[in-house]
Amino acid sequence: MLVVGDRVGLARRLGRATALPAFREGTWEGIVHAAALEPGIAAREVLGSALALVQALQARQGPLPRLAFVTRGAVAVRAGDAPDPDQACLRGFVRSLPLEDPRFAPVAVDLDPERPLEEGLADLVAELLGPRGEDQVAFRGGARFVARWAPLAPPEAHPLPVRPDRTYVVVGGTGGL
Repeated sequence: MLVVGDRVGLARRLGRATALPAFREGTWEGIVHAAALEPGIAAREVLGSALALVQALQARQGPLPRLAFVTRGAVAVRAGDAPDPDQACLRGFVRSLPLEDPRFAPVAVDLDPERPLEEGLADLVAELLGPRGEDQVAFRGGARFVARWAPLAPPEAHPLPVRPDRTYVVVGGTGGL
């Protein structure tokens, strides 16, 4: 495992976490982008390092290594959550990668911003070593969340007030004015 953008000592911390008996059986080969974990880092720096990594990998021939991009508080999981815009920028970048180059199949792991980083490492290690399949994962309060489509009820219909002293232009529906 290669950890890039590691100004918070994630590689060292992951080394300690993966030494735990629960993680000794698994291995994970790939690159973990950890630049977004540095407190107060600007989105420009995080995106710059992510872009440099992706461009370097695109120059390679053949299959690409697995990529994991780690953020903290990039997505709203529960009602009332306020995502960190600097973190969310990286999340959007990661989601666009497979559209730009189908060889990329990155996973975006969003750690709980309310928990200490040390506590989130167990979640990160479990996600990296667990079964593949999810590309967007968030942890909040020790629980794992994944992105899913959910039905949305249509808004309540209200009658449209039409006043005789006004002029209305109706467009669409029949292909013209």
